[in-house]
Amino acid sequence: MVQLRSSNVLTGLLSLFVSFSAFAAPQPPPFIDSISWNTGKESPSLEALNGKSVVVVFFQDWCPICNKWSGQFFKQVEKAYGDDPRVTLVALKTDGGSLSDALGYLDRRTDTGRWIVGVDENASYYRQATGDDKLYYFMAVAPDGSVRKIDKAGMFYGKEANKEFILASDKLRKELVEGAKPLMTLDPPLDPVLQPAIQLAEQGLFLSALNSVSKQANASHLKEDVGRFRLRIAELLGSAIARYEKAIEDESNENRFLVYLSLRKIEEDFGRSAQGQAAGQLASKYSSSSWVRNEEAALKDYQSIMKRAARADDERSRERVAKALVKFAEKYPGTYYGRLATPTKK
Repeated sequence: MVQLRSSNVLTGLLSLFVSFSAFAAPQPPPFIDSISWNTGKESPSLEALNGKSVVVVFFQDWCPICNKWSGQFFKQVEKAYGDDPRVTLVALKTDGGSLSDALGYLDRRTDTGRWIVGVDENASYYRQATGDDKLYYFMAVAPDGSVRKIDKAGMFYGKEANKEFILASDKLRKELVEGAKPLMTLDPPLDPVLQPAIQLAEQGLFLSALNSVSKQANASHLKEDVGRFRLRIAELLGSAIARYEKAIEDESNENRFLVYLSLRKIEEDFGRSAQGQAAGQLASKYSSSSWVRNEEAALKDYQSIMKRAARADDERSRERVAKALVKFAEKYPGTYYGRLATPTKK
């Protein structure tokens, strides 16, 4: 797929009507398929991080001025949050390029092992989450899953030569981590040899964490801790399913379809477990319902339009895609993706 700079092609496309998906949501949109991650086969999920604070930095590498201060910025943010198990750091490159490009850029500025790193193709998620596509923003997600703050990442105290970035300040850090807790705090603590698996779990990558811990499962001195680790993952999945059950039963919940997809994902990843089966059974209660069928049709059409958008490299093509999005929104009113494609005034 052709990589397009968010600052030109898609911006031109989206400006053809008022403001496609221009909103700063009280609930952040879930991470979408436009993002390529450094997490292997398992993609991160904001829902899996429920109870923690999540700081998402949207960055670019094309701006020479930003590149001069971005090293200092990432180092300060890493120092402020990187060792805090209550916080998960996410860095999303939004101006095209590959995952290797994103990691290479960050490797010169921070310890990427402390971050979940991704490339947001055409700034699709960035625009959904913030309603815009500007240079260097951050989004902070609260432990209850709501958006706590969206603001410019480049704001700082002090003088130009000695910037103290606001995102890394003690005042804002205390605000952003309020009420947050680690996912894997157990008493007594788990054996340090399980730290790689613990780190994956703290990033909400539960399947990867279980695969990692299985390497130590046969060590006699670790069997008890491995069992406690697996039990904790099961508890986290069970809690998520309980939240989903309440959310999917609420007919007024605009994110109901996303809940359905999350249940299907748990079923896919953990199908043989009690939690995987429970998620599948709950999702099956709704799989034949008219609203799910309508949402699935909308998702299929939306993905098709987004593929066309990625190839729209001239004004005429962009106009056609813009018109297709308007018709799509009219065809699927009330669906999640229909609302996402509805022009809204800022």
